[in-house]
Amino acid sequence: MYRSFALTLAAALAAPPLAAACPDSIATKLSTQVTPALDRLAADGRFSGVVLVACDGRSIYEKAYGMADRAKGIPNRVETRFNLGSMNKMWTAIAIAQLVEEGKVDVNAPVGRYLPDLPNAALRDSVLVRHLLTHTSGLGSYFQRGYLRDRVPLARAADLQRFFVDDPLAFSPGARFQYSNAGFAVLGMIVERVSGQNYFDYMRTSVLARAQMRTAAFLTLPITDAAVAVGYATPPGASSAMSNAELVERSSSPAGGAYASAQDMVAFSRALWSGRLVPAARVAEFTAGKVDMGGLKYAYGFGEGVFGGWREVGHNGGAPGVSTDFKSFPDRGLDLVVLANIDEAANEAMPLLVGAITGMRLRMARDEPGPGMPRGPSASAAGAGSASTVFPDSPIGRRAAAFLEASNAGTAAMERFIAEQMVPNDATPAERAARGAPMRERNGKLRLIEVIAAAGDEIVFIVESATEGRLEMRMRVEAASPQRVVGVMVGQMR
Repeated sequence: MYRSFALTLAAALAAPPLAAACPDSIATKLSTQVTPALDRLAADGRFSGVVLVACDGRSIYEKAYGMADRAKGIPNRVETRFNLGSMNKMWTAIAIAQLVEEGKVDVNAPVGRYLPDLPNAALRDSVLVRHLLTHTSGLGSYFQRGYLRDRVPLARAADLQRFFVDDPLAFSPGARFQYSNAGFAVLGMIVERVSGQNYFDYMRTSVLARAQMRTAAFLTLPITDAAVAVGYATPPGASSAMSNAELVERSSSPAGGAYASAQDMVAFSRALWSGRLVPAARVAEFTAGKVDMGGLKYAYGFGEGVFGGWREVGHNGGAPGVSTDFKSFPDRGLDLVVLANIDEAANEAMPLLVGAITGMRLRMARDEPGPGMPRGPSASAAGAGSASTVFPDSPIGRRAAAFLEASNAGTAAMERFIAEQMVPNDATPAERAARGAPMRERNGKLRLIEVIAAAGDEIVFIVESATEGRLEMRMRVEAASPQRVVGVMVGQMR
């Protein structure tokens, strides 16, 4: 399952893998297995964007589909830049890693050491830097207090402060995981205060330029560059997609919304694992999983998981009209990038790439909360427990039964389930339920076949789909009361 990697293994983890790790058969599998599936998704209007797989920095598979700008008739190309959503949290984490390496930041120090003038005493005195990096600070988002409504352009990270700084912490720092964009805004403020530079200037010179990410940028809407894709979102209740310009944050921030091409993300990965951004020991520390998050581990701004015995590190991003995913298999020298400018498309495309490469067939339930980080190994070996044809009469069993009932009942029922029984995130229950509707429609009615295992915070069960055959579902709940649902993973049985 998941492992924490000690710093003594840093050289093994961070050194660039040998090219021999990428046989020609991988490119062949991608062409024969993935291309027909992507063609179908694009034809059905379910994928618009770019996919790229690189081995030791060299592209071995790349495809572009759909339109970057429908009004102007500009197609997506491999070099097109996309809104990354939360993916650039990895960049902010690396900026903190650089300052840690220079002895200017201590991850175990309270936020107030670096931002002593913060008016929120709980944030200033109780939250440690590592709590911000692992989404365990108790902070939430900055979207709820007029930030999106006011269309605020950002000149520096500190401009975000007024949208969250007075919010009380949701729990004692370190008690549990709660995805937090505000936490990464605070990290951006720390970068500014400690470095003496504007966050965006620091990132351009110390991260983007050093990684040779030649077209990556922090931008503010409106964007007129034809090489930048327009996002297209379908809001709840809408019959067709529209430009997302009024639905997403106006400016890139430390928490998300930067722009990059697929090649830029490969360049970032190669710089990361080669030690050009921070030394190998620091890379190992920041990418080793720290906090359990529903079938994976969250590290310091990165996720860590295991696919078929292959260690994976990365992050994804999502917003209206934004769907991205980045997965690096550092021990194999492989980087997988999916950048899309329509809702949820990466959730369709990335599992195809991973499946062709590792032999595992997983796809993500669309109403899963959180950043959708690397997925873990197949749940069919999830642990002890006798198979059963009914859900157990336990908190997690009742959650699973309610999820299945809501899935079969339709979008309104799923919205109620999300609102009442799932860990909240930046999207509303209505938005999350609407995003999952296409998958539920494809699956049709689901019938429980058997419960494989139910122990602790995880339950694994098999359902029969009217259209997709047998599906394996793994549900994770919070370890502590009220044990709300953290996430649901769906894997197709072979």
